[in-house]
Amino acid sequence: MKIKQLSQSIAFAALLGLLLMLSVHVSLQARDNDSPGHSPLTLNATIPATTTLQPIKDNSIFEANTNSGGASPILLAGKTDHAGVRRALLAFDLSSIPDGAVINSVSLELTVLTVKDNTPATFTLHRVSKDWGEAGSSSTKGQGAPAQSVDATWEHALYSTTTWITAGGDFVSTASATSTVGATGVYTWTSGQMISDVYAWRNEPTANFGWLLMADESVDETIKQIASKENSEVFKRPRLIVSYQYEQVAKTVYLPLVQRSE
Repeated sequence: MKIKQLSQSIAFAALLGLLLMLSVHVSLQARDNDSPGHSPLTLNATIPATTTLQPIKDNSIFEANTNSGGASPILLAGKTDHAGVRRALLAFDLSSIPDGAVINSVSLELTVLTVKDNTPATFTLHRVSKDWGEAGSSSTKGQGAPAQSVDATWEHALYSTTTWITAGGDFVSTASATSTVGATGVYTWTSGQMISDVYAWRNEPTANFGWLLMADESVDETIKQIASKENSEVFKRPRLIVSYQYEQVAKTVYLPLVQRSE
């Protein structure tokens, strides 16, 4: 006597096992059979991913002069004991994050190369509210170099045509993230507000002006030299690490019906 059985367990196990190896969450939905000899199955996959981004532009601005650091291998942030404040600007292209992605974490990693004082100091990130520029000004010194056209400076968002509303940069006064920076090494800024910033920029790219990094400017000698995107040692350049998950477009696969006789 011949008994027909629909044996799909092996095919299911192989397919689901592969997806689980890829850390993919899968929901299954059976459908009416519209392909004779096959069993249709709809797969909805939630895929986790992490992307590491380098800045599309960065710069340093100097309170005591009209210099800039658009093409410098270093960024400067903090306060000197004689020449005022420096602030750093960084912006990232977020277009590689899929539409509709759920962002789980955002962190900015910066490598401090040189310090004036090892005493730990508070450094904050602030969301910038006006577009700013990066041009060819370059220096390895703490004073920067003469600004070139469209460089950001203390007075100008885009030298020498567009000024900041407030000298020193236009930014949200409430910090997006805070970190304590002391000696040389790698430091991280991460927070829920940074996630909100990235969501906002992802939804409205024309408003993505990045962050401004500044120290507690009530304290002297907090100045730090930080590797910029032009630094010759790639692993020391700024890194924005975004972890997210996204839904893959639902796909229907047709598993063959296996007929077994006894």
